[in-house]
Amino acid sequence: MPKHSNEIHLRSWHDKFLTLAKSAREIKIISPFINQIAVRALRHRGRDCKITLITKYDVGNFANGVSDLKTIKKLLHRGVQIRGIRGLHSKVYIFDKATAVVTSSNFTSGGLVNNFECGVITQSKPDIFKLTKYFEFLWNYGERNLTTEKIKEWEKEIKKNKPKQPPHKNPFTDEGAIVPKETQNNLTLSRDSSTIGAYLKFWGKSEHRADRSETVKEILKWTEAHYAGTFPKGKRPRSIKENETIYMAYLVEKPSGYLIFGKAYATPHVPKRDDASPQERARKEWKNRYPHYIRVHAPVFIDAKLNNCPELEPLIQKYGTNVFQSTQRRVNKGERNINPHKSLRQQAGMYLSVTATTDLEKQFSKAIGKFGRVSDKYIDNLPKPTPWAQTDK
Repeated sequence: MPKHSNEIHLRSWHDKFLTLAKSAREIKIISPFINQIAVRALRHRGRDCKITLITKYDVGNFANGVSDLKTIKKLLHRGVQIRGIRGLHSKVYIFDKATAVVTSSNFTSGGLVNNFECGVITQSKPDIFKLTKYFEFLWNYGERNLTTEKIKEWEKEIKKNKPKQPPHKNPFTDEGAIVPKETQNNLTLSRDSSTIGAYLKFWGKSEHRADRSETVKEILKWTEAHYAGTFPKGKRPRSIKENETIYMAYLVEKPSGYLIFGKAYATPHVPKRDDASPQERARKEWKNRYPHYIRVHAPVFIDAKLNNCPELEPLIQKYGTNVFQSTQRRVNKGERNINPHKSLRQQAGMYLSVTATTDLEKQFSKAIGKFGRVSDKYIDNLPKPTPWAQTDK
């Protein structure tokens, strides 16, 4: 298949899957239904291959055999990370961010071998990027990885209820995470931060550092970062483009440093529309000094204490002047003895290098997997933005 092209695949794609999976170091799978062929298809992939799976946690499907809980258990035991989404219907397979398949085929014997299926195989980088972002979007909503304890609960539930119910009644529930319809409808895919680097937005001042024991939920009440990042008066954030990835960091003490607690996607700044309204400045006095907004959407925040969030300092120690795009440019111009820490001073935010962005993304995803994300219900109860149109009368 020519590089960057698309191919319509009409035949049974079991053999094609084996070929793509054989040398892959990372495989991402979205499939509502799973059965034993999944174990066989992945049996030659060792633990050096990272496999993540998004499926349905519909216990009724497990009970009636539409999806196989024993297979889920076997995949979990071999190191596959698994999360569940309620109402899942898409089927996507991504191999090393080099090849992706969008298909009608579930990860079942019917989908891979027996049924009449149709799909598209692509090596287009923009398409693979978008599909990867779609996977990450669902993965973050899944919040926590499946555990053997949860599988045991389902097995007990199936054993207890299945024999006692007539076929037309379903005593089981779908325990997958709910992705709100509004969020689905407004889903936009960010620009590729793996090739341009992400923007790191800073909160906090040297005289107002947060304690590391504070929770991210407490920080959200103060910063209102769930809908906007703020910038100093007279310094409008004009360089940030549509759907750029924004990481959010707060200054802490003992020891001093920035901890990254959230991630979202940007809406370009428009003067007045994206300035704090009188009502917002009355609610948060500090917004008189930081009145300019970059509004954000699809935010994800780590549901933990700040101390459990990824830290900027190890990235600085690891990459030195290659941690920020600005310090990289200074080095390329021949400047010497550059201190990345000094570059942080008096900055509302900075662009991370591509390498540092990739590293941070891994750390952030790991923290979300361990601690979960702040729920939409909690975010919905935080203060809402008040546009100028409602106050400038």
